[in-house]
Amino acid sequence: MRVICILSLILCMIIGNSLIAQDTETKISGKINGKENKPLSGANVVIEGSIDGATSDSAGYYEFTTSKTGKVTLLFTAIEYGEKRVETIVDPGKSVQVNIQLKK
Repeated sequence: MRVICILSLILCMIIGNSLIAQDTETKISGKINGKENKPLSGANVVIEGSIDGATSDSAGYYEFTTSKTGKVTLLFTAIEYGEKRVETIVDPGKSVQVNIQLKK
């Protein structure tokens, strides 16, 4: 009986920590276009100074989550397009959408 109580307590702690962590994650998403405002596939976006980021799909869309908060700089890069930095504010638990166009 005592073992069951201890295991139940551990399980509750794990589930509780998971729920807290989910509330602090923020989704960052958007669309990356290239020349002639066409979707840019394979472009990278990352929060400078972190490993949080994503690569755009065939429609130019990207999406990732981060635990970073406050003012962050998104670094967008693509072969033949160079790079572009965009500053944005990240609030815990809120979604951020950043659409950009990369130019050669």
